[in-house]
Amino acid sequence: RIYDGSNNLVHTEYRTIDGNFGLVYNLTNVQGLPTFEVADNSGNVRTIKY
Repeated sequence: RIYDGSNNLVHTEYRTIDGNFGLVYNLTNVQGLPTFEVADNSGNVRTIKY
């Protein structure tokens, strides 16, 4: 999930990843500093704030 600077959800995506992975998002239209949430198979969520 990606949230904008006001914690509004702006993007949700589900992917199955096996190994290393990189992805680039265009956040030009996102207001404020974005926050990313990434969950693993066990449901553990990692939050990354910029």
